[in-house]
Amino acid sequence: MRAVGGGPVIYCDPFLTVRDDRSWQAPVGPADLARADLVLVSHEHIDHLDRPALKAAAAEPNARFTLILPRPLVAEVATELSLPPERIIGAQPDEPIEHLGVR
Repeated sequence: MRAVGGGPVIYCDPFLTVRDDRSWQAPVGPADLARADLVLVSHEHIDHLDRPALKAAAAEPNARFTLILPRPLVAEVATELSLPPERIIGAQPDEPIEHLGVR
């Protein structure tokens, strides 16, 4: 999967876990996240930080996404997902992040 125009593929708050209480299921799965360039997470609620889906994505062969999430969650999530430090970035308010040409 590539973005239109060849830019990075970015998911923001992907909530992919299949649940009976959802009105519709996500049109993509963990394998799609694994091939993304960036996955952005705004906060820790399951519909924003879908730990089961991210864990499955991180375990996919050739997973390559960089995860950007609130800095207080970095250590816990990095350990839980077994992500290497270079693939996880902690965000803080008023501290811009630039990665892969995206700000």
